[in-house]
Amino acid sequence: MELNSNKKAELPASRFADIQRASETRNAELRETVERVQNASTEQREHAEAISNRSDSIDLSDAARELIKEDDNARESRIDELRKAANDGTLFDRDRLERAAARLLGES
Repeated sequence: MELNSNKKAELPASRFADIQRASETRNAELRETVERVQNASTEQREHAEAISNRSDSIDLSDAARELIKEDDNARESRIDELRKAANDGTLFDRDRLERAAARLLGES
């Protein structure tokens, strides 16, 4: 028996048709899968863009706004006190440094 790889084996017509149908079905399934993946990717990108374009906001009551103003005023007042103490040399006196060190060490 002689083997010749150059000769193509002849398939019966019905077998060839079966293989062709299976191949076409598989190709259609692959095209659908690729399309679903592309659509999902597009949807995810659009969703991510929509999320990144959102802006959160809050509404404060008048009472809350007043508290913020008071806190800002107190902060400015404290900064002014510290600036004055730094300028007149009392900011870094020994007693003040000892109290600060005690607070940092949790001794007060």
